[in-house]
Amino acid sequence: MQQNRPSVLYIHGFDSSPMAEKTSIIADLGYTVIAPKIHYKESKNTYQRLLHLAQEFNIEFIVGSSLGGYTAFWLSQELNVPTLLFNPSLAFQKIDPGLVHQNLSIINTRQSIFLGMKDETVHPTTTIDWLKMNQIFEKVEIIEDPNNGHQISLSVFKQQMKMLLEELVPQEA
Repeated sequence: MQQNRPSVLYIHGFDSSPMAEKTSIIADLGYTVIAPKIHYKESKNTYQRLLHLAQEFNIEFIVGSSLGGYTAFWLSQELNVPTLLFNPSLAFQKIDPGLVHQNLSIINTRQSIFLGMKDETVHPTTTIDWLKMNQIFEKVEIIEDPNNGHQISLSVFKQQMKMLLEELVPQEA
C-alpha cells in the first residue's frame, strides 16, 4: 500500500451508508478514503464529528451525496477544500435541525455539483435556485445529467470521481 496517499472524505446521504463499491472506486484511484457511517437521526454532533475527522486525516477532497452533499458543502466552506456533490440537498439549510452548528460564509467555490435531472428526491431546480439565491451559481461547476435520478450508478460515480480528483487533487508522481 502506498504511503502518504491524499485523503478523501466520503459522506453518504440520509438513510444510507458508505457503499463499499463507491469507497473502493476512490481507493482504486489512489486515495485514502475516510467514510464513516452516519446516523443522522440519532447523532446531535454529526457535523463536529466529520469536521474532526477531516482535520485529523488532513482531508484534501470531500465527496457527498444528498444530505451528505449538504454537509460536505458546509465542511468545504470551513476547511476550504474542493468537493464533488451528488444531488446535494443544499436548500435543506432552511430546515436544518442543527447539523451545521454555526453560520458559515460561502467562501470556497471549488465545488463540482452533479445533478441527476430526473431526481425526484432532491429536485435539481431547487438546488439551482439555492445556488442562484446565494449568488454562487456562476462560481461552481454544474454537471447536469439528463439520465440520472437521485441514485447515482457506480459507472457514473467512477467517471465523475476520476475526472474531478485528477483535476483538483493532482498526485505526486
